[in-house]
Amino acid sequence: MEQQAGAGSVELELWPRRTPLFIAGIAIMVAAVVAVEPRPGLALPVRLALVAIPPLVWLGCAMSRSLPFPVRTAIIFGCVAGLVWYPARFDAAPFLLVILIGEAAVRAPSWSSIIVAAASIVLIAGLDVAGRYDGAIVWVLAFAFTWSMMTLLGSRMSLIGQIQERAAADERQRIARELHDVIAHSLAVTMLHLTGARLALERDPADAARALLEAERLGRRSLAEIRRTVGLLAPDDDSPAAAMPGATDIPELVSDFVAAGLDVQFDCAGDLARMSPAAGLSAYRIVQESLANVVKHTPASAVRLCVRIEGDRARIDVRNPLPVSARVGRGRDGREDGGIGLVGMRDRAELLGGTLRAGPDGDDWHVCADLPTSLES
Repeated sequence: MEQQAGAGSVELELWPRRTPLFIAGIAIMVAAVVAVEPRPGLALPVRLALVAIPPLVWLGCAMSRSLPFPVRTAIIFGCVAGLVWYPARFDAAPFLLVILIGEAAVRAPSWSSIIVAAASIVLIAGLDVAGRYDGAIVWVLAFAFTWSMMTLLGSRMSLIGQIQERAAADERQRIARELHDVIAHSLAVTMLHLTGARLALERDPADAARALLEAERLGRRSLAEIRRTVGLLAPDDDSPAAAMPGATDIPELVSDFVAAGLDVQFDCAGDLARMSPAAGLSAYRIVQESLANVVKHTPASAVRLCVRIEGDRARIDVRNPLPVSARVGRGRDGREDGGIGLVGMRDRAELLGGTLRAGPDGDDWHVCADLPTSLES
C-alpha cells in the first residue's frame, strides 16, 4: 500500500505530479539500452517482453492507472530478475531496481522501502554468488546509496515542513495576541463610555452625547488598528507597513481610559522614546492589557500605574484593589492567572529577555514587568 498520510506535504515536495512521467521516461531509456544488449540463452521475444513491462507499469502510474505498489513492485522485480538471470556484458537492467528503490523510499512506508532495497541486494548478490552474475558489488552500493540518500532527503524535507508549520503556528499566535490586545482595549474603553452615557442620559443628555461620540471615535480607531494588525498576515510589498504603537503612545492610551471614566494615577519617569520599537510595543500592550483587565474586573477602582526608564531597563508597575470576593482566592476570580491576556503579557516580556509577574499582592492585584529598553541590552 502506498504511503499517503505518512508522507503528507513531504511527498508533495519530493513527488510532484509529473514525477511518474519523468520516471517512465527514464525507464523507457533504460529499457531501450537493455533491449539491444545480447543475452545468450534468453529468446528475443521474451527479452523484449521483460524489457517492455517495467516502463509500461510506470507509464500507467503517470496516466493515473497505477497498480498497487506491492503489485507493481513484484512485477518490476520479477522482470529484472528474469533479465539478470541471463546477464549481458554491460548489464543496465539493475538500474530499474535503482528507480524502484528511489520510489519506495519516498512513497512507500519505511518498512516496505527497506524490504525492496534488501530484496534487490539479495537478488544481485545471490546471483553473483551462484555464478550467474558478475560485478554485483557496484549495484549493491548503488542500491544502498539510493535508499539512504532518498530516505535522508525525505527526513530533511519532513523537518523543514515541521519548522514551517511551527513558524506558521507562532505567527498565528502572534496575530491572535495582537488582536486580543486591541479588541480587549477597544471593548473595555467603549464599555466605560457607554456606561457613562447610560448614567448621564437622563440628567445630562449633552454629556451622554459626548460619551457616545468618544466611544464611536475609539471604536473607529480600534477598528483601524485591527485592520492594520490583520494586514500583517498579507502585507503589500509596494506599500510601507503601518507603524505599530510604541512606548511614547502610553500617555495617550492612559488618557483614553481616563476620558472613559477610569481612575488612573499615572506616573512616568524617564524618556519613553529611548525604548526600541519592539520593547515599546510590548510595554504599550502590557499597559493596555493591564488597564483593560481593571475595567473588566474592577471598573470602579483606582489604578496606580508607574512607568520608569532607568538605564537600559524599563519597569512597569500596575496596582489596583482586588474585589472583596477575590481577596480570599488566588486571583481576580479565585483562580491562578492563566488567561490569554496574562499569558500574552508574560510571553511578550520573556521574548525580549525581560520578566513579568502578575498576581495578588496583599489587597491589590499587581502587575510588574521588567523589560530591556532595546534588544541589544
